[in-house]
Parts: sequence; C-alpha cells; structure tokens
Amino acid sequence: MILFIWVCIVNHIKAQYMYGTTGLLQMPTAEMQKDKTFMFGVGALSSQIIPSKEWWGNYYTLNYYVNITIFP
Repeated sequence: MILFIWVCIVNHIKAQYMYGTTGLLQMPTAEMQKDKTFMFGVGALSSQIIPSKEWWGNYYTLNYYVNITIFP
C-alpha cells in the first residue's frame, strides 16, 4: 500500500488532452455508414494545449482520421 501511494505521489500521471471534442465522438461503436461512404477529418490542437514546450516546441499538433465503407 505504501509503495502504491509513493508511486502516485512521485510520478505525474497525465491523461490525453481532449480539446474541443465531446465524449460521444470518442466512443467506438459497431454502427456502419452507408455503402460507398468516404469520410475524413482533421483536428488541430493549439500550441497552448501541448503538455510541455521543452519537449515538443511551439508547434500545432494534428489529429486526423479516414473512414471508408466499401462493403454492401
């Protein structure tokens, strides 16, 4: 128990940054799109959101996706 408390205090645990998104968009489902559907998108995180400027610099971070439904 003492080891667990020590690990929690000493180590800094960081979660993923979710900036400008809702929880429903991040939840995977088994729903399929219509046939022959092509979707793409890009999300940009500003440089103020990045956890440490010493590691990453002053850059924008991109999150992109592609979704293709080809089966009938």
